[in-house]
Amino acid sequence: DGVSAWEILVGSYQAFGNGLQLQCISYKFIIASVSVCCHLLGHMFLSYALCSLEYKVTASVHGTL
Repeated sequence: DGVSAWEILVGSYQAFGNGLQLQCISYKFIIASVSVCCHLLGHMFLSYALCSLEYKVTASVHGTL
């Protein structure tokens, strides 16, 4: 009868919604992991760049002195 069909519809909709939520959570987790990795890599690159820049500046200053 109509009620069971409606219940099936509601149940499948809820299952679909839960699946979407899980997917959303996993996507958020993936995005968070990627952004953390990018942040760390960027930080490392920045530190390296600053280090080499500092080294070059120090070397040139010592060269002029």
